[in-house]
Amino acid sequence: PALLKAATDADAGVRTAAFNGLKSLAGPEHIPGMIAAFLKANKGKDRDQAEQAIVAVALQIANAEKRAEPVLAAVKDTAKDRAADMLPLLGRIGGTDAKKVLREALAGTDPALHDAAVAGLCNWPDATANDELLALAEKGKDAEKLRALQALIRVNTVLVDRTPEERLATLAVVKKAMELST
Repeated sequence: PALLKAATDADAGVRTAAFNGLKSLAGPEHIPGMIAAFLKANKGKDRDQAEQAIVAVALQIANAEKRAEPVLAAVKDTAKDRAADMLPLLGRIGGTDAKKVLREALAGTDPALHDAAVAGLCNWPDATANDELLALAEKGKDAEKLRALQALIRVNTVLVDRTPEERLATLAVVKKAMELST
């Protein structure tokens, strides 16, 4: 509780130290409080520290499909303009439901949600968002294309713990990304 309170302190150094501590000491039950502190953090380094801490704590949840649930609940319970702040975080955690929310935001008409959804997909932790990233690389705006290609290369060049079939599929994705590169 003291670290959660310190995560909203006026001093940036105290906030950073608090999130570093939360990264190691907090449990999944603390994620809602961490999200509240995250939303109070300034964009940039402060928010990045908060995102990293939330992701580290979410990774403690054994079921990968349940990791994003606290963030998804916060997205639903938050004003639309604040939801855009959480989509990049949602992308860092991943999961089927998170991808669904990002796809909906991407297809919507709100430019802030669209941009946040692009950031979320480009933050995706693994190759399960390849289809969405390839679509962005093919049809997105110039900046989106570049970010999507970078994300595709990032997640598809890590071949640890992949079966030979997955490695072959990865090669096909990387080849397609190379063809889309200008």
